[in-house]
Amino acid sequence: MVAMLDAVVANLSEQRRASESQLSSNATSILFKLSCKLTPEDFVLFLHRSCGYPATQRPYNFIHLPWKQLAVVNFVSHEECNFCFRVMKCLAGVPGVPVADVREGLHLGLEANLAHFCAKCCQMSSYETLPLVFVNNQEVSLKLACQSLVSDDLLMHFLEQLPGHKTKKSPMQKIPKAGKQPNKQHHNKMVPPGLAPLGLTKQGPNNLLDLGSAPHVDGLDFNTLG
Repeated sequence: MVAMLDAVVANLSEQRRASESQLSSNATSILFKLSCKLTPEDFVLFLHRSCGYPATQRPYNFIHLPWKQLAVVNFVSHEECNFCFRVMKCLAGVPGVPVADVREGLHLGLEANLAHFCAKCCQMSSYETLPLVFVNNQEVSLKLACQSLVSDDLLMHFLEQLPGHKTKKSPMQKIPKAGKQPNKQHHNKMVPPGLAPLGLTKQGPNNLLDLGSAPHVDGLDFNTLG
């Protein structure tokens, strides 16, 4: 009996490892567990260098680093997502690589990832950094993206999925207030011309978006992300 149980556990563990090494057939987003804190600019550079993307190509449309050891990226297609996932599976954990692990993302498509972000902000929180949003290889403002792509019905759907489902803000106030835009003359010199400037939001002590009840990320468990 013990031997049989051990065999079942071993088989389940193998199945889980196999499922974690591949994406579902329609996945478009990836969760990156980071081994060190990166700025959004540094993370974008890492993506381009690792995957060989040209400076003018952006196969992603949503990038968010909500916590110091997490990055969320949505890609424009399943094919682009799968390509990056396979590259990162080879690189994750290698000394000098800032990615410790990758998993399939929780949401499908740009609209869903934006709606989840807005729902989090409505319910309790705010984040230290705001998402970067791209349409047709061009960065668009977060406010415009949320107004254009996140309907009230979609937002309410994601609010209802959150634990507690008690909003501190009206859905009509779903757009987080952004800080001043950084001077475009003073972007990271390491960023290739085609990638700069990224239009990152400059954060100050009065407009930091608080993580609220975000889980402790040292030893982040992907299964707890919601």
